[in-house]
Amino acid sequence: MENINETSNIRIKKISQKKDYTSCVNIQKQVTNLSSVGIIPAYFMEIINNRGGLVLGCFDEEKLVGFNFSFPCFSKKYGNYLFADSMGFLENYQRKTLGFKLKRHQYFSTKEKGIRYIIWTYDPLMGVNANINIRKLGGTVSNYISDKYDILKPKDFEEDKKATVIPGDRVELVWDLESKTVEERTFKERIPTATNEILNYPCATETAFNGEYRTITKSYSDLDFERIRVEIPLEYLDIEYNHPSDALNWRMKTRELFLNYFSSEYIIKDFFSVYIESEKRNFYILVKDKKLHAPSNTSH
Repeated sequence: MENINETSNIRIKKISQKKDYTSCVNIQKQVTNLSSVGIIPAYFMEIINNRGGLVLGCFDEEKLVGFNFSFPCFSKKYGNYLFADSMGFLENYQRKTLGFKLKRHQYFSTKEKGIRYIIWTYDPLMGVNANINIRKLGGTVSNYISDKYDILKPKDFEEDKKATVIPGDRVELVWDLESKTVEERTFKERIPTATNEILNYPCATETAFNGEYRTITKSYSDLDFERIRVEIPLEYLDIEYNHPSDALNWRMKTRELFLNYFSSEYIIKDFFSVYIESEKRNFYILVKDKKLHAPSNTSH
């Protein structure tokens, strides 16, 4: 299989050397979101990589700068599948499209194993992740996990016992490697752009711009249309860090929406950033689809 390169110096390949597993641990320690939920030991990564899992490394010449760790699972619904547990990059290599390139390599490596599905979780309020996972990779979501991790607290408030705390919710994304959408977006890179039609879909969220960022003011959990929109903030991490009470409001209102719509046979089918009156805004597109929607049998 050919390596998928970002530049002439970057290459992605399956990790095989002990020093590189150790480098994966060091990267986890430097990435707050990974270190806060628990470091995956080097020996465990090596065991999994040699027994049906997949640990990919992103190398700048000989230096490991990023990784993706997946382990094998089984469920009645998906059969044998990979659970992509974690991915991280050194700070200087973040937001440089390397995450997409690494996932693209994972696509080929997993298909070579004869495995159809890769599943992972992410925070649904993180627009950057939604853009990669859904718009660029073609994944779908129909399962919401409340309090997936311990309640999170912005670091500025660690010593304040009265500080606002925010539940670590996640959604479960299914990446069907036999899906035409996944193939076109991941392999052929036919990634759609937003159109004015999107703004015609009924919106389950009402928001207001307060001069610095958008707050969610009202939500509607009982819409019944073929397609609906759900807005999320543009820079959720900034709101979480500087205005945790507003971040909590976003979390709880969108949690209620997603739980209601997923139970009503909707799935998250797409994600777009749209300019409205020169302001960039993020929207999920939910589609009602009985065939694609089904209760999850996964336990991770």
